[in-house]
Amino acid sequence: MMFDDFEKYFKELSPDAFKRRIPIILYRKGGDRTDWTTPGGQVFAPVSTIVMIGCVEWTGASATSGDVVQAFPVHYYGEPLIFIQPRVTTPSGAFLMAYALSAGDAVEIYWKSDVAVTMARFAWIAFGGQLVSP
Repeated sequence: MMFDDFEKYFKELSPDAFKRRIPIILYRKGGDRTDWTTPGGQVFAPVSTIVMIGCVEWTGASATSGDVVQAFPVHYYGEPLIFIQPRVTTPSGAFLMAYALSAGDAVEIYWKSDVAVTMARFAWIAFGGQLVSP
């Protein structure tokens, strides 16, 4: 697709429920067409790429580990790839190690800290394929 000016390019990226979106991911390598977390050597050209972004906060009694879950607004058909980043803690400056899981309906974040915290905030991004059965 060619565009002769930036405004037309930008307009193509604007939200519109009736227009096909420009794909963010053109190729993907893995072992399963719908489960983006399965390793493998097959190359897939996703027909749709769904990206969801959010932020979730854990609060509670002073702790050095915990977990927090945030439901997706819609469900992926398979497991998406999830990337997370610890953003803020109370007390500030705590070192957090964290990982995320998803079965396609929510992001589950598990964390561990070098000091006891009462609040931890995480930004997350999920990349996956279609939302319905193929």
